[in-house]
Amino acid sequence: MGHPAREPWTMLQDGTDVQVIKLRADGSESTKYPATVVDLAVPAPWVAVEAVWTRDAVERDGLTFTPTDHIHEYFSNRDPFNVFAVFSAERQLRGWYANVTYPSWMGHDGSLPAIYWCDLYVDVIGLPSGDVFVGDEDELEAAQSTFSDSSLLDMVQASRDELLRRFAVRVFPFHEQ
Repeated sequence: MGHPAREPWTMLQDGTDVQVIKLRADGSESTKYPATVVDLAVPAPWVAVEAVWTRDAVERDGLTFTPTDHIHEYFSNRDPFNVFAVFSAERQLRGWYANVTYPSWMGHDGSLPAIYWCDLYVDVIGLPSGDVFVGDEDELEAAQSTFSDSSLLDMVQASRDELLRRFAVRVFPFHEQ
């Protein structure tokens, strides 16, 4: 999969406006939206951005995204997953939506820095109650025959397991209350 030119991760300072660009597993663009880098004291090599949900309401396994929700999004250029902490407009935690991905990378989208990430089928949804759901494993199974890299399935499953482990003990990036 071809990637846009990569930029240093260190250019992302608190207050920097960025575009977040989600790619499908085949590398084509799925969506993009504005966000702002926020200082949430994340460990290296992670970066945190805040975005506001502007699309229609969506519900997935008990986690609802509604217009004006604030989302703290955590990206790593080393770890093959990202996590979104979803808060209502009143800043009440709704839950977490985690994606198995390739490690994220920096580039540019026009004049703005851009964080790129590639969705790799499996999602983990965690609720403040402790309920957790794994989604889209059927998509992963259906796509396996198209994998050119035989280690991709192992990486996706290991990332899913790591997300479930971190959620169970509420460690970063599942730490917000």
